[in-house]
Amino acid sequence: MGKHEPPQPDKQPDTPAAPPRRSRIRQLFVLLVVYVVCELLILAALAALESGSGIVYATAPTSLSRAQRTRIGDFLAQGTDGDLRHHPVLGWEPAAASPGIGVRDDLEHPTQAAPGVLRSAAFGGSHTYSEGVELRHSWSKLLSFEVPRLEVLNFGVPGYGLDQAYLRYLEKAGLTDAQIIFIGLSIDSIPRNVSVFPPFSAGSGHTGIFSKPRFAEGGTLLANPLRERGHFERFLREDATVLQELGARDFHYQTSLHAGSFDFLPSLRLLKLIDQRTLRPDEPIFLPDGSLNTSSEAWRVTCEVLDRFYNEVLKNGSLPVVVIFPDLDDQTRALAGKSCRYQPLLDWAAERGYAVMDLLPALKPWQERTPEESLRTPEGGFSHHGNRILAASIGENLQRWGFLHQPKAVQSAIAFERKRLWLDE
Repeated sequence: MGKHEPPQPDKQPDTPAAPPRRSRIRQLFVLLVVYVVCELLILAALAALESGSGIVYATAPTSLSRAQRTRIGDFLAQGTDGDLRHHPVLGWEPAAASPGIGVRDDLEHPTQAAPGVLRSAAFGGSHTYSEGVELRHSWSKLLSFEVPRLEVLNFGVPGYGLDQAYLRYLEKAGLTDAQIIFIGLSIDSIPRNVSVFPPFSAGSGHTGIFSKPRFAEGGTLLANPLRERGHFERFLREDATVLQELGARDFHYQTSLHAGSFDFLPSLRLLKLIDQRTLRPDEPIFLPDGSLNTSSEAWRVTCEVLDRFYNEVLKNGSLPVVVIFPDLDDQTRALAGKSCRYQPLLDWAAERGYAVMDLLPALKPWQERTPEESLRTPEGGFSHHGNRILAASIGENLQRWGFLHQPKAVQSAIAFERKRLWLDE
């Protein structure tokens, strides 16, 4: 018999020893450091996006700013907001205007044009109004002075979209007796055509208090929401609620980022920006290269309003002329040999046979030999020198079309356009 071996105890499987408390704390600390470094890197990326591409994390306002509260209070007390006064239909209009029909001028214009005078009227936004320069330096006043037979009534209003310009035309059409109607348009007015409250599109630095009407697709007019004094009193009391109500009709509010409790985290801000720009189906007004997006709501609404404006002018017996004022970006692009951002609008108008004056070519030769600031004011409008160039270009176009020295030329053009667009059927 073999030797008897004593029984061996059952072997227990090896179990890893639990890491000491100090090791777990070290791991958590490393993870925390990695997370903080990631957040800092994302913060740097957000800063790079803002400086390099102009992509800014900005949320829709949820309350009135202190400046806006002050301005509403002053408006309720004085009836005006600086240089503007409230208009129940249009939103606002210049507080200072000439007597009578209410144009930007120091003269009173009778309802009927004087014999032998070719009267025109201009409707549009800031560039039409010539914001930033004195009346005597505005393109409309210079043009009236340099071409004595021509009279220009300036109905432009700072900050207007094409929608407001059209509604202002409807309000003033019976008072103008104008044979030519200039429809002023600039690329910065196109986003306004889908706006209801300007601060939604302009950002937190905009302290405007007036709202505006807008057209929905299909031509339905959405009336100005803040039409009465009581609406502004409620705005002071219930600003968060009123802002949401205004935003329900405003493209910029609907496509804006909205504030959250954890927005202090750079990673969350970046995720919201990615969601806004890549995942949401909203159509941007401008493409990445800055040109107009012809698939956007703003483009469609602008074309609908411009069609309606153009045809309404013809129905009233005047000749519509679309005048396009370029912005600084387009002037810079022209110097670099690039196409203008509003080229799709020029192509669209050409397809429809509309009369258009593009003022960019007139500015380019001056840009090549004079400092940029000589053509623009610090606020971005056209300077005295810039307005003089615009006036000369408009006058040259009228001369080339034969309107200044052939009394029947304008009426012939009106008759031709009415027939071409089947308005006499």
